[in-house]
Amino acid sequence: MSAIGLPLTRPDGPAKVTGAARYVADTPVDGLTHAALVMSSIPAGRVTAIDTAAALAAAGVLAVITHENAPRVAPLPNTSGPFDVLQNDAVLHEGQAVAVIVAETYEQAQHGAELIEVSYERQDARLDFRDHLDDAVSVNTFQDPDSTVGDVDAALAAVAEVVVDEVYRTADRHQNPMENLVTIAEWREDDLILHSATQWIWGDRAAVAAALSMPVERVRVINEFVGGGFGAKVDAFPYLLLAPMAARVVGRPVRLALPKAQTYTGSGRQPATEQRVTVGSRRSGTLVALRHTSVNPTSVDAGWVEYSSVCSRSMYACPAIETRNRVVHVNLPRGGPMRAPHEGVGMAALEIAMDELAVALDLDPLKLRIRNHADQDPTRGVPFSSKRLLDCYARGAERFGWAARYPEPRSMRDGHDLIGWGMASATMPSPRVGSAARVTIDEHGDVLVETGTQEIGTGVHTILPQIAADALGVAATRVHLVLGDTTLPMAFGSYGSSTTIGVGSAVLDAARKLRAR
Repeated sequence: MSAIGLPLTRPDGPAKVTGAARYVADTPVDGLTHAALVMSSIPAGRVTAIDTAAALAAAGVLAVITHENAPRVAPLPNTSGPFDVLQNDAVLHEGQAVAVIVAETYEQAQHGAELIEVSYERQDARLDFRDHLDDAVSVNTFQDPDSTVGDVDAALAAVAEVVVDEVYRTADRHQNPMENLVTIAEWREDDLILHSATQWIWGDRAAVAAALSMPVERVRVINEFVGGGFGAKVDAFPYLLLAPMAARVVGRPVRLALPKAQTYTGSGRQPATEQRVTVGSRRSGTLVALRHTSVNPTSVDAGWVEYSSVCSRSMYACPAIETRNRVVHVNLPRGGPMRAPHEGVGMAALEIAMDELAVALDLDPLKLRIRNHADQDPTRGVPFSSKRLLDCYARGAERFGWAARYPEPRSMRDGHDLIGWGMASATMPSPRVGSAARVTIDEHGDVLVETGTQEIGTGVHTILPQIAADALGVAATRVHLVLGDTTLPMAFGSYGSSTTIGVGSAVLDAARKLRAR
């Protein structure tokens, strides 16, 4: 019996279309209060005074928390560097949280925030990273920022017959998921329960426990459904810690839901890049040298690297490849993961350079890419586990009718309209990260799958039961999935295209072991 590949009704579909699916903001909690943030209006400086009198006198307001009276906590861990959350008067960027208002209702909290008066001492701000490229520095966030194989300068000087050397720029991009950033924090004596709109409940658990200096086992994070993320909900940002801090102050559960405007500075973004791609080839179109460098802005207190040039390390066969990634510290919010970080903006620059090389060579851009197809990783010299790119090229060209393309620019028209045909390659790693799952079967033959992942809309409620059903030889409709809670077996986050390959592998392994028993 095979369940994978069969057309199935998504088990979570009815709940979502009827409104029964419970997202974090919908979660009922007894005694719930609501929080709102006051964001800094300057990009650099310090807070000299905060007038809270009017807010504290407003109806329903329970507390106003600032750096002067906030609970003392450790820095909040984040991939690009820790956050000091309401621990001092420093302002590092516009849109930084400088106060939290807690009230009985959401509207009262928002009104209280509007009554807060903040005074600042302004300092000179660095805003446009392109004005400070000479100050770019090397930071290692995920991997080595640089790579070198062969001698690019020598190949460009002595071997290359055609050279393209251009600068490409990409702009800031923001994730903007339908569900904004929201956290509900509830203390039960020394235990903390967090309902968090997150792409990784275990990451939130570890980060908050570290910042609060408490055993990780005493923090429970719950989230079954994520209303979109695109990277915005991968890492820990200050709003995640502000909710439990506020709940400690008022002695009641606190719901902190950021309005849309505050999400632009509340959870990272894909930062702008300035990339330079230098590619040299023989007249035949064979690459002999490739240099790809990238610079992106990062906050003054952190080092988020958008590894734009990483794609050039493995995309095309070339004897000399050099990549470099740098950051410039500026008074802007820090970056973070967003929809194929690194490879997306990097491949845009590389592929435009390849198109420009094709024009310079008077060579079909598809033929140029086929001619330089890498059968193994050209930087590391190791084979790919699998690669069907040439098949993709062939199938895409056939279905698109690429052979009918006129190569000369502006040569294709539909009446008065110019028609452009183009192609490009894309690459993205898909890591398999360790996860765990528990699979049980009852006396009726019904199967229960339990794992601490979360549903971000990609069909986990369908996919994981299918995998278990295939392994056990039962219908997928007899498999029930429980997820979204750190009391379950630990699983990796819903990002990096890794849930099916990672969590799915854990479910498969558990189901096979169960069947063997």
